[in-house]
Amino acid sequence: MDVATSVIWVFGDQVPEEIAVNAKNGINEVFEYLASLGMPEPAVPITIHVYESRDAIVDAYTEIYGSSPDNLRDLRYGRAGPRDLAVGNYVFLETQHLWRIFAGDQAYLAPWGFNGVLTAHLTNLQPNADIETGPVWLNQGIATFLGVQGLDHAGLMSYEFLRWASARHVHRTPITQHGLQDIATIADFERFGLESFIFSMFAAEILASRTSQSTLIKYYSTAQPGTSWESQFEKTFELTIEEFYNEFGIFVNSRFPVLDIPDG
Repeated sequence: MDVATSVIWVFGDQVPEEIAVNAKNGINEVFEYLASLGMPEPAVPITIHVYESRDAIVDAYTEIYGSSPDNLRDLRYGRAGPRDLAVGNYVFLETQHLWRIFAGDQAYLAPWGFNGVLTAHLTNLQPNADIETGPVWLNQGIATFLGVQGLDHAGLMSYEFLRWASARHVHRTPITQHGLQDIATIADFERFGLESFIFSMFAAEILASRTSQSTLIKYYSTAQPGTSWESQFEKTFELTIEEFYNEFGIFVNSRFPVLDIPDG
């Protein structure tokens, strides 16, 4: 996969140059790691727009689509933060999604901010619009997990630390009384906020521990038109979605035990 041809960047005039450079570097590091796992190029390049404000995002959206978005909340379908959009092959981010991490005190896309980029990429590996990619938790979880793994591989953040902090936070919250089925839609996913991202990331971790990180990518790259996402899930991960829901419930009740994740 050639990152240069897979991602197109558009920055607003008010976005500082150092943020633009570091945002590109963060994405490049992650995509190079994912390419080593077998990530193919998307059917259509992903265009990432980064602006300084919500108004600038709405203006850019309107220029591309010919009309302003009816509902910003609906259009972002579970992306990180209240002001970003992911529509088709376009991802719109506000500069607040470029956070500082302890790697030379430079701003890179936050792990949750990768969701808009990676989900747009993963769900566009196939040119056919009839491909089913599954519920929000599955797409968000795989994107978050792979994004953080890429950052960890590049030495930009620690997955081990993020995992520890996430487990410590989420086990005290109401979402632990729910299952993945309860964060399958946009509205339900947003109802739990950050906890939905954490739950989803752990779901992807379980799938990767059962198979491999590259298998998460194969779930998308080998999908066929006319095949339900449930069938593709069972074929890829070798268990039914009902069996996985049960396994995830046991995982949560056991307070998120550490899993071995195979390399590659």
